[in-house]
Amino acid sequence: MDYTEEQCREAILAVARANTLTKDMIEAHDSLLLKDETDAVFLRLREEYRDEPETLEGIRMAHIIIRACRELGVDAVLADLKQLEEHEQMINRLRQLKTGQDFAQFMREYPELVPKIQELLHEQAEAAAQENPEKVFDLRLKDWMLQPGWSEKHAYLEEHPELLTDEADQVMLSFVQRAEQQGNTEGIGIFTEHRNLLLRCREVGIEVAFEDVGFVSPRRTELMHAMMSFTMARILYERRRIVEQHEDLLLTDEADSMFDEMLEQHKEGGKIYQTIVADRVLLRRCREVGIAAAFAEQAAQQPLSQQIHDAVMTCINASSIEAKKHLVQEKRDLLFTDEADQIFVRLIEHYHESAVISRMIKENHKLIQKCRDRGIEAVFAELGQPAGSTRSPARSMSMPSMSPPTMQEAQVGHMVMTLINTEALAEKKQYIKKNKTLLLSDTADQIFDQLLAQYQHEDHVYQLFDRDRVLLRRCREVGINAAFAEHSRS
Repeated sequence: MDYTEEQCREAILAVARANTLTKDMIEAHDSLLLKDETDAVFLRLREEYRDEPETLEGIRMAHIIIRACRELGVDAVLADLKQLEEHEQMINRLRQLKTGQDFAQFMREYPELVPKIQELLHEQAEAAAQENPEKVFDLRLKDWMLQPGWSEKHAYLEEHPELLTDEADQVMLSFVQRAEQQGNTEGIGIFTEHRNLLLRCREVGIEVAFEDVGFVSPRRTELMHAMMSFTMARILYERRRIVEQHEDLLLTDEADSMFDEMLEQHKEGGKIYQTIVADRVLLRRCREVGIAAAFAEQAAQQPLSQQIHDAVMTCINASSIEAKKHLVQEKRDLLFTDEADQIFVRLIEHYHESAVISRMIKENHKLIQKCRDRGIEAVFAELGQPAGSTRSPARSMSMPSMSPPTMQEAQVGHMVMTLINTEALAEKKQYIKKNKTLLLSDTADQIFDQLLAQYQHEDHVYQLFDRDRVLLRRCREVGINAAFAEHSRS
């Protein structure tokens, strides 16, 4: 079908004057607009409307678009136009921002721009550090507040400790005051929250301050686990092993600061306070003279009876055949004594109500007696365990390893073992009531799963563990009193 030049002019002007260019608009005239011959009409129109700038600009842009449609296709060109239009809208919005509240709303609408803005702030801060040092705090504080989560904010503060200074606090205060003057309620809340966090970091340290807002760094978690293992272990041999294993955590300023926190919690004094002080002195001594020398000093201060007792307890709780053999070889002068034999007997008597623990102590007692009579190498060779085994006939009833457990998991694990070793039903019920928040939890149930998996081939031990897991599950379902009533009837 042939079109007149007038029809061509009308189609071009319709495209030129359209607020929004659509695919339908172009396709309605595609057989006309997408021809090479249309270029001549565009040129005549540009000459005709040269005294009308707005129409002339529309014709010029329409010509560019139509030529692109011929080369690239209508869909591709319109997709690019839409992206350009959205970008322009974004830029116009950004130029119109006047308050912190406007900025917060903009960031919610265009979250994909956050990384770009952070990159821009970082570049500006680096440039300002050279040209205008006072501007650095303004830019870096904004960059810090734009970090997406507590983990990123934590890492940023460690990288930029200058934000924990009086100068930075004055800038944060100015943010708050400006938001108050603008009546920006949301901005006041955001700036105040971040300022208070920085002040708290200056007061108690970054790690503790971020714990207050619910974030604990992976290193802090590892340190808490190592610290708990060290403070709960009272046998010298075991304590030394823990310090050697976690030297990079325990022999640090971070660990020393954690003692400040523990002492503050027990500032009323007493035995716990004294124990914390003694533990801190020992770790500080390890930093001063080395681990071996510090523990040698500690051992020299212990009476011989305490050293023998510690050797016996460490032997009982050794985590593998190799560890037990190494300990017996190292501590043979202590373990191969009548006093060690008496300690084993007293422990068996003390735990006679707990079938599991008393059996475990008896097995270790027999092992030491055999080693005294026939030699360490011969006895351990007869055990017939493959190298690297973590299971032993003379085993330890300690918790299976969880890598790495949280503070709560370790606490629950200790409670589970205490519950298992509590034989009297009335005491067991009372213990569950006292610690029901942790014992009646998914974490406790998972710990029972680990224990049952570890002892699945030992019917007697397995049944003891399964009995208490079933009891705890029933407590969760029907309540503690009802569960124990059912248990008593069965």
